[in-house]
Amino acid sequence: MSTAADSGDFAAAEDLRIKLDTVDSGYRSRRAKQQGVAGGDDDDQGDDNHASLSRSRLVHAELTEYLDQIRDDDADIVAVAMGARRRINDAILDENIRRKRTGGAYVDGKKMFAEKQLAPVEDFTEDLVVRIALARYEIRAINLAGGRGGADMTTPGVYNAKTGLYETDSEALKRVFVAIEPGLSQRGIEAAYKMVRTNAPQVIKTEDARYIAVNNGIFDHREQRLIDFTSDFVFLTKSPVDYHADAQSPVIIQPDGSSWDVDSWIEELAIDLGTGEVQEGIPTFSGRSPQLRCARV
Repeated sequence: MSTAADSGDFAAAEDLRIKLDTVDSGYRSRRAKQQGVAGGDDDDQGDDNHASLSRSRLVHAELTEYLDQIRDDDADIVAVAMGARRRINDAILDENIRRKRTGGAYVDGKKMFAEKQLAPVEDFTEDLVVRIALARYEIRAINLAGGRGGADMTTPGVYNAKTGLYETDSEALKRVFVAIEPGLSQRGIEAAYKMVRTNAPQVIKTEDARYIAVNNGIFDHREQRLIDFTSDFVFLTKSPVDYHADAQSPVIIQPDGSSWDVDSWIEELAIDLGTGEVQEGIPTFSGRSPQLRCARV
């Protein structure tokens, strides 16, 4: 897994921030109109028939809307974090302007209580870091016990679309946290990691013998075909060789003139010596083994 923090490509991050500014500009215009800022309306009491959101709710609401708006944007995690902080602080600034103008919260035109100015977001807390990470990466809590147990039986994994595998290296995920919030303490990093274990969608490691992860995809033994990697299949490792449907099993001529091939050997291993029949539940492959139809890269 790579991030702008890993590569140091902050020039690319700047280009992406320009792209995110386009998303933000429409949002700010719309929000200013809603708040009466754009029109310079000094009499805001007419539509202040509400008590404002708390700072926490405002932050979470703005972050949710922002992440939803850029869901399909190919933005690196550094640019996303910067854009999120800017979006949240813009909303806080607008809210503070409204509070200063109105002097408090009103219900039916009657002032109910004074409202304090909200502090801007300088550093993301662990829960916000985790929310951003879960929104931008396919992170899952992988149950390694066949679905048994709770969070203590899971390990966080990040899906790598290039390899088709879930990467469970904790340091890689922790680097994502730091890319989102460089000021995160070691204690905060560990806390965020624990939050992922309990907040990420839980999945079970793929152990169905029907599916075999090879270098260039997933071999479906039942259908005898290669399918593309997807995050629906939870593999942590795979065979380092490619599957080739037209590969042939080599036949070796032994010194005594007899022939030997792996297909026949595997089939012999599956034969019940008592009955002379192939044992039920043991795949014989019979010339269609994905292992035998692989060529080393």
